[in-house]
Amino acid sequence: MPGGIGERGAPALMAKDNQDVTRRKFLTESSEIGLGSVLTASLGAAQQTRGDERTGRPTPQPSAGNSKKQMPMRKLGGTGVEVSILGVGGGGRGRNPQIRGTSERPEIREKAEQILHRALDLGINYIDTCAGYGASESIIGDVVAARRKEMFLATKCDKCHVSGDQLRRELEQSLKRLQTEQIDLWQIHNIATLQQVETIFKKDRAIEVFQKAKEQGAVRFIGITVHTSRKVIEEVLSRCKDSGIEMDTLLMTFNVADQASGGHGKQILNGHRSIGKIAMKVFASDGAAIIHQQKFSAETALRYVLSHGFATAIVGTHTLEELEENVRIVRDFQVCSKEELGEIEQQVVRTNGRPLWTLTRR
Repeated sequence: MPGGIGERGAPALMAKDNQDVTRRKFLTESSEIGLGSVLTASLGAAQQTRGDERTGRPTPQPSAGNSKKQMPMRKLGGTGVEVSILGVGGGGRGRNPQIRGTSERPEIREKAEQILHRALDLGINYIDTCAGYGASESIIGDVVAARRKEMFLATKCDKCHVSGDQLRRELEQSLKRLQTEQIDLWQIHNIATLQQVETIFKKDRAIEVFQKAKEQGAVRFIGITVHTSRKVIEEVLSRCKDSGIEMDTLLMTFNVADQASGGHGKQILNGHRSIGKIAMKVFASDGAAIIHQQKFSAETALRYVLSHGFATAIVGTHTLEELEENVRIVRDFQVCSKEELGEIEQQVVRTNGRPLWTLTRR
């Protein structure tokens, strides 16, 4: 397993000399088939200053429930890495400042950085973003520069079906924006159809490019993300197994509304126990559809998801208050009994609400 464990159980980067060599090798090989210029000299040792020292803001006082309680951690599948059971999502629609905080909106950008610094202060180490999430990678990169060793950094390609050249360019840009020499988890994003599955397994497409990036050390682990199709998940993982390809993680939709309305997330979980599983859409959609439409509490929705064995649940966080509440919930987390899970599902059925995201058979 590459790398080690840094502060708060987060992975340390590979030895710097090895990083530089492997990353240059990957990007140089890429340039030979049309990537363009290789990244310039390494970033050097990042200053491990705290967020408040860097910004001049006073240190925030603990307020997430019982501050003596630690953030629960879980192993991310076979990677051996421990991640916080709550992750900060850098995507979503609407209010998320991690997307909207462009250079033209400095006040939103500052708010996003405050949320990220506070999340790290509270013990969250799983930080999620994507090349296609607006300003997200750039904002997170400013925090990475100061606190890299405290986080497990996950990003994704913008589109799964594009050429190998485009994927390599995206990785180069992601590394620049995130201000890091190595990404912990790079994911083939939003594989939606069986036709796209065919495409990503072709020569010099996503599967091959992602494998090469992992072999060369530009990324530590690779994974896939699927929003709605059980068949797509099964097909990708089956092909990987048959080809001897190690897919480290699966990011998938999972929430109580889906499961109560016939979603097939449980079958996926039971059928692929060794892969690292990450939950998204835990409130059914950005804007917390379950809470607003189904009259659920955030605590019930999160407990339901985390009781199904996910290593972590990614939650888009719009305010410091939301962050503090989510951290309080997971610090007090207890696994739901089988009876509790059934009652939660029946509560959704009784509301007759329609989920916005459902993992289907198609």
